[in-house]
Amino acid sequence: MEHWQRNLYTVWFTQILSLTGFGFVLPFIPFFLQELGVTDPVELKQWVGWISAVPGISMGIAAPIWGALSDRYGRKLMMLRAMATGTIILAIMSTVQSPMSVLLLRLCQGFFTGTVTAAATLVAAGTPSDKLSSSLGLLASSTFIGYIIGPTIGGLSAEYLGYRVSFLIGSGVMLTSFILVLFLVREPKEGRKQRNKENGKRGISAFSEAVRALPWKQIGPLLIILFLLRAARSMPTPFLPIQVQLLRGKVEGAAAIMGAISGVIGLVTAISGILLGKLGDRHPRLKLISIFALAASILVLPASVMNSIMGFTIFFVAGSFFAGGLEPLMQSHLTSLTSAENRGTLFGIQTTVGSLGWAISPLIGSVLSIHFSIPSVFVAMSGFLLLASFVARINYKKHR
Repeated sequence: MEHWQRNLYTVWFTQILSLTGFGFVLPFIPFFLQELGVTDPVELKQWVGWISAVPGISMGIAAPIWGALSDRYGRKLMMLRAMATGTIILAIMSTVQSPMSVLLLRLCQGFFTGTVTAAATLVAAGTPSDKLSSSLGLLASSTFIGYIIGPTIGGLSAEYLGYRVSFLIGSGVMLTSFILVLFLVREPKEGRKQRNKENGKRGISAFSEAVRALPWKQIGPLLIILFLLRAARSMPTPFLPIQVQLLRGKVEGAAAIMGAISGVIGLVTAISGILLGKLGDRHPRLKLISIFALAASILVLPASVMNSIMGFTIFFVAGSFFAGGLEPLMQSHLTSLTSAENRGTLFGIQTTVGSLGWAISPLIGSVLSIHFSIPSVFVAMSGFLLLASFVARINYKKHR
């Protein structure tokens, strides 16, 4: 097995652990807020919107910095940083007594963690270009597998052990992934070569040079598509638990049901990530993104009018299948347009753009849910996917 393959499989497994740790409780934040005393429906939706948005804001600020530092000091170090801080933040969350404390910790989470970006940067730095789509597709599946295991087990843990214990369990799982990366992952050769080459460069000048070296004419329109895709996929996530609670009619038992739904969504998006990754190695990526985003837009829309948990889940899961592999496919397309030594900077900028979508969409969802209803959030998700499909189609026709 080659060096890049060993890294890929090791990082893939540690990412499953990492996202399992985060998934143990974070999907159930709306229920945890109610335990902290937030029971007014409007106030709850406002807190859910802001607590979901602030990690995107802080990650959008921090990501280019971490990306440039990864180009200079190494991809492995950035993974260790993200996992170590994630371990600490989850442990502290088990002690909070107010919604404001949750918000502040989520702000820190966005600034200091980012395990997905750190892992993708490490894998992309050492993977042959003809294997990028399939490798990043496989890596993306780790995110969704983690969100199968984490929420499924975490939902049961939250129901029977409580949210605070679940935070501690998640922290322990994250710590395990940190230890595995520390001892098993090796720095990609491309990263070592670039740091030797850039040894004399420092700070802002090195970062600005890396930014200028990116092919902006090619990647600019693609970053717009990435923003739309992230906004679409992030918008309903914070409000899914509330929708499940409304369809069920009570909060008791909702965490376990939400965990099961999240597990199914994670499974189909993992399959989608692998499938689209393989298709992306053989077919035009922008054409695939246009087709799959359109299919996701059409399938998600009926979920907004379903009056049962089963009906809602069927349509939302179907839409999640077609939407699940879009971001890693776009990521591989962007990566293929950038030289290996500048991919850390690219991934940092990608994360900033994606984080803007992550930050804005929950706030839009909060406003829609307060002034209209929770189902209107899913209508908006469908609209963002449709717009992403349209922009991808235009760019595909322009460059084919």
